[in-house]
Amino acid sequence: MKKIILPLLFALLFGQNISAQDLGTLLTNVGPDYAKSYLAPFTTGLGTNLNSGWFGGFDPSGYSKLPFVPHFYVGVKFNGVIMQEQDRVFTQNFRTTIPINGTNRDVFLKMVDAPTVLGYTSTPKGQVFDANTNTYLGEYATIGGITNSQFVPLVVPHFGFGTLLGTDIMLRVLPGFDMGNYGSFLMFGGAIRHSLGGYVKNMPFDISAQFGYQTIGIKDNHYNKFITGNSMFANLQISKSISIVTIYGGAQYENYTVDVNYTLNVSGYTQSVSFTQKGENSFRGLAGATISAGPVHFNADLNMGSKFSFSGGVGIGL
Repeated sequence: MKKIILPLLFALLFGQNISAQDLGTLLTNVGPDYAKSYLAPFTTGLGTNLNSGWFGGFDPSGYSKLPFVPHFYVGVKFNGVIMQEQDRVFTQNFRTTIPINGTNRDVFLKMVDAPTVLGYTSTPKGQVFDANTNTYLGEYATIGGITNSQFVPLVVPHFGFGTLLGTDIMLRVLPGFDMGNYGSFLMFGGAIRHSLGGYVKNMPFDISAQFGYQTIGIKDNHYNKFITGNSMFANLQISKSISIVTIYGGAQYENYTVDVNYTLNVSGYTQSVSFTQKGENSFRGLAGATISAGPVHFNADLNMGSKFSFSGGVGIGL
């Protein structure tokens, strides 16, 4: 059932016009310079989502004089990033090797408004010029986008446990599931949060510091891992509970990088490709609220950084 529901959910979230090939297979048709521009918005969107949703939902009491106060949370976080229109296309000249009339040629490939991962799914054509003489050689077809959407979502299970001397931990685990044309997605992440309220008397709100780390892997349809990602974040959280509502906000520093590895294979020409790419987002401010109806908790927040994102969650906690 999981293999049916999760890919369907991702297809609905990403929108219409899904590409016919998985991302890993598409990349084997282009060189590293092209792949960097093609993947850039996906790298930023995925990294922004991974570092979202760590506020709210799991809101155990603040610092306590008791050594251990049992709390737990089991839920799901829904994260989304709204990319800009310019993230859907790119314009760039590349020096690369492509086959022309059965012969591999060293050329310049000029792409104008070519689709990124988030761009249109039809195949674009670039203009080809000889790298030595700059003679025009014709057009060359590359690769289309995957989703044709400005929205990048991520749905993850979220667990919380605490509280030991004002400290709690949160975990996210996905052992691997099919994301359709994006491939198979695996992830593990965790965060530790410590309430600082016990160090300052008579504070009108609770203040906490948190640090987290996550790692992800994406495999193509042939089970080859072509993307490995690592993210970390550190934040300062402020919250105030009023009846069943907890209002929260804060500021967060974050970092996200991916290592991309695949084999270029075009008309018999092969080349091992490997590069590292960094997400754009490094700092965000956010505000949101959690509503608790008995053991059921709902939360939502808005995030402002280099990209606008949001997060929502629902779970059971005590």
